[in-house]
Amino acid sequence: MTPIVKNVILAPGASQNVSATFNPAVGSYTVTVNNLSAPLVVAPTPANIILSGLTITPANPVAGQTVTVSVTATNQGGTTGSLDITFNVA
Repeated sequence: MTPIVKNVILAPGASQNVSATFNPAVGSYTVTVNNLSAPLVVAPTPANIILSGLTITPANPVAGQTVTVSVTATNQGGTTGSLDITFNVA
């Protein structure tokens, strides 16, 4: 990453919060600000599984006919994840 340089001018005894923002990729880094440093670990976006497209086939079954219920599960996150999907007929 390109270093970010901020200039601060302070009177004797004064203090000021100085910050910089950036958007690092997934990985492990060492953040250094002049003579201070700290580790930074950027994790991937967690799994985010959503359900959509509920369908019932056939739409108008008769007694004794097999009915299929379906949904589409989509992971919109950044890592592999799981979700228990419960089909219930009440």
